[in-house]
Amino acid sequence: MLLSIVALAGSFAGGVAFYHHYEYGERVVVDVNGADITQQDMFNRLEKVGGRDVLRQLVTESIQIQYAKQRGVMPTNEVVQKAVAAALQDPAFQRQMADSGESPDAYFREVQVNLAKAAVVTEGINVTDAEVKAYYDENARHDNPHSRFYTPETTTLQVIRNHNQKMIDAADHDLRGGRDFAAVVADYSTDQSKRNQGISPALVRGRNNMRQVPGMENAIFSIDIGQTLGPKLYAGDWWILKCIDKTPASTVPFERAQIEATIGAKMAKVTPQRIAAVQADFERFQKGVDVEVFWPKYKDAVILK
Repeated sequence: MLLSIVALAGSFAGGVAFYHHYEYGERVVVDVNGADITQQDMFNRLEKVGGRDVLRQLVTESIQIQYAKQRGVMPTNEVVQKAVAAALQDPAFQRQMADSGESPDAYFREVQVNLAKAAVVTEGINVTDAEVKAYYDENARHDNPHSRFYTPETTTLQVIRNHNQKMIDAADHDLRGGRDFAAVVADYSTDQSKRNQGISPALVRGRNNMRQVPGMENAIFSIDIGQTLGPKLYAGDWWILKCIDKTPASTVPFERAQIEATIGAKMAKVTPQRIAAVQADFERFQKGVDVEVFWPKYKDAVILK
């Protein structure tokens, strides 16, 4: 959430490079009929696909922090840690961190970079307590589709969809006979989620296309985890829907949102002219940065001048 606000500040640059190389052991990640895919195999492929872009991004982030320090606006580690701690109080965000495998140190760095960017763009801008609270209230409204501090309930579904009623009835018959849902998806579903065993991205109440189909959204959100809905006819197609996960609606308390609300209130006063001026000044700063690349194959990936 914090990252989406400071993204308005721009990148300060097109990107450049800083990279730490680590030697990983031959830890097996997947076994395919006796053929091992190791952690090193994965990292080698990831490096080949995105190594240069990651390199440039890391260098840019390092320069952005140095630029904020040079201007005397770099947030302290205490401020960064407070923002990190506030985010980590959210159970949904904790699950997201766990699923992504992102470490606390990596997230600290991410927040540090974004706070640095925001501090540079909003340098000299002051806001009152009332303005911060007004920004929070606006972004905690349940009817605000862009609210930053209110998250409606979500549901994740496993879907079987088919235009042909006979096919959906056959699918329903197989499910009632105890057949695995994913196997039935493979045989009968025409929905694009079929490529992922019928599992669709999480739906947010009030912020999904299904709300446009009369009765469909309310029906979907009425089923609990493990329950199945259907066969049901919606918008000309037959559906069988199984709920595999749900999260309740939540509002971030003001105490946890205060840092982000303060940045947001300041960002509301930032003009395009200010952003352009900061970008130009950053580019001048960047041209004076001395970057030494020790890994020969990445020599041409670092172009600052």
